[in-house]
Parts: sequence; C-alpha cells; structure tokens
Amino acid sequence: MSLVVGFSGVLIGCGDDAPTGPGGLEVTWKTSPRGCEDSGVEQVNIQLTRDDVSTDNLFPCTDGAALIEEIDPAEYTLTALGLDDESRTIFIAESTKVTVVSDSVRSAKEQVLTAKPAEVKVEWRFDGGAMCNSVGVSEVSVSIFDDADFLIQNDTFSCGDGFTVFGDIKTTGDFTVIAEANGADEKVYRGDETVSLDRGEEAEVIVVMSEEAAQ
Repeated sequence: MSLVVGFSGVLIGCGDDAPTGPGGLEVTWKTSPRGCEDSGVEQVNIQLTRDDVSTDNLFPCTDGAALIEEIDPAEYTLTALGLDDESRTIFIAESTKVTVVSDSVRSAKEQVLTAKPAEVKVEWRFDGGAMCNSVGVSEVSVSIFDDADFLIQNDTFSCGDGFTVFGDIKTTGDFTVIAEANGADEKVYRGDETVSLDRGEEAEVIVVMSEEAAQ
C-alpha cells in the first residue's frame, strides 16, 4: 500500500511542475529585393491564425524583428504581411506553421516578404439587361491585356456564372479586360473595360457586352 501511495505522489508532483502559462514567439523579416522604405512598406503585420481565427500583430517594418508575447500554447499558421502607408497589403511572405510552447520563447524562420500579386474580379453582362439564355450564349471568353497589349491571362467560362476572378497578376498599371461570346443566329457579343492594378490590389470591373455589327 505504501508503495502505491508513493508512486501516486510522484505523478502528482510531475503534473504540478508542467508548464501551463502562455508562450512567446520571435519573428524576423525582410522585404526583398529592396528594403522597407524603397518597397513602400510601412508596417509588418505578423498574423497568427488558429481555428480560422486570426490575430494581428503590427510592427514598424524597419524594426526587422519582434517578440510576440502572451500567446496561448498551440500550433498556428504564421503569415507576414507588408502594409503601405494606407494599410493596404502590398507585400506578403509564404505562410508557415509555428508551435507556441508554454513558458517558452520559440523562434520562427525568417520571413521574406515579396510583392503581393494583384487580382481582379470580372463580371459580364449584356447590353439592355439581356440574360444568357435569351441571347443564346452558353460560354464567355474573358481576356486581360496590359498597356503594351501583351496577353496576361484568358479563359472561357459558363455564361451563367456571371463572373470570375483572375489572380496572381504580377505586374502593375492599366489593363484592358475584354469579354466575348457567340450567341444564337451567329451573333457575336463583345465588350471591354479598363482597370488599374497596383501591388496587392483587389479590383472589380463590369464588362457590358453588346452585339457587334455584321461585317
């Protein structure tokens, strides 16, 4: 009996000594290929995400490093975001997994921030509010050209979708968005709009297609 009691006491003692407090995380970063000022990055947001809940931690970009304290022990997804003077995300680093341990400070690998690609949501409509079925259109082809007329992206979509999103646009400036479709009775519909994109921008454009005159 005394042996059992003694063993039980050891187990309780080990449990009492186990760390239970919050932990900390050291993070370093750099903007590539240029520094913070030349890249236009004012602040770095070290975003920690767990169970779809994100916590923002803002620091001056020029600090280059930060210690985040009082973090609940768990595994997190760490994403470093570079913000400009209007708090827009223009730089981003690849997300990584980090584990925070009680009563301990862990170091994350260096975060290398590069320019965040832009994206544009393109909606298509028909002149006069016509529906896809009423003009006999089943598919819409959408193309994006830069200001030097280089094709950036293009694809074909179901007309009934009504919109699509083009992402990973790694250039800036003015772009021409063209939507084209073939309808009933060999009719052709076409429309175009311009949109300006900067680093990390999420823009929207509506292209209204009209019936083209017969050649």
